[in-house]
Amino acid sequence: MGTHSDFRSKSTEFETDLSHKMQDLWLAFANEDWKGLKGAGWTPSNGTALVLGSDGKLTGSEAIAVLDANVCPPAS
Repeated sequence: MGTHSDFRSKSTEFETDLSHKMQDLWLAFANEDWKGLKGAGWTPSNGTALVLGSDGKLTGSEAIAVLDANVCPPAS
């Protein structure tokens, strides 16, 4: 939340941009809940989640099932 370069070396341009994007999304949600998020470019849809800072992109989307499988793989 704007402190990305306070605790280690100077942030990269990507880290700074990602920090700003995250702040924009939080502020949009605080001001207008889901309507604000949609206005900020996040359009939730069933079964997908917004992904921040992955694969060199500020934002993207991923199936929730894929995220769940990566975090909590099924027991063998």
